[in-house]
Amino acid sequence: MATAFAGSAAALPISISGTHDRGEIKSTCEKTGGGWFSNLDGYGCINPNCDGKGGACAVKCENDGKCTGTVPQIKGVPAPRSLDGILKQKSR
Repeated sequence: MATAFAGSAAALPISISGTHDRGEIKSTCEKTGGGWFSNLDGYGCINPNCDGKGGACAVKCENDGKCTGTVPQIKGVPAPRSLDGILKQKSR
């Protein structure tokens, strides 16, 4: 999982407000075609080609439900703030 959040120059980190439980993240992940994961450190979803150009989008949550996301940067386009928007970036 570290590679999805390694922070390449093209990755845009996003704070996600509120808290999000495993069920919500898993459901959103399945709807957006991503890969769900859960372990002792937390849970999340990785969509390895969310922009249709090989750019990865990901959401990683701590066990307390606080989440962060990453998306590929698209010049002139504001970053998404919702779980769906982060994991399905090619729709923006």
